[in-house]
Amino acid sequence: MNKETRLLDCLDRMFGTRNKIKSQFRKVGQTFDERTGEHVFYIEYRVRGEFDTKSTPHSRAKKLNLIRQINARAR
Repeated sequence: MNKETRLLDCLDRMFGTRNKIKSQFRKVGQTFDERTGEHVFYIEYRVRGEFDTKSTPHSRAKKLNLIRQINARAR
């Protein structure tokens, strides 16, 4: 599994798609934050399928945990 496939898999899990037909992402912008010295990338994520639109505290915590895992692996 390459990096692009792993990111797409994480995005699919993070946004709660089920019965996914198709998903993709692309870089739409990039900038440099001089205040913090960080590069910032903007991505667009598109998906077709059914969505779990319910937002519960449990699902929010699950999504935040996934974001933390992604950040930890990126370092």
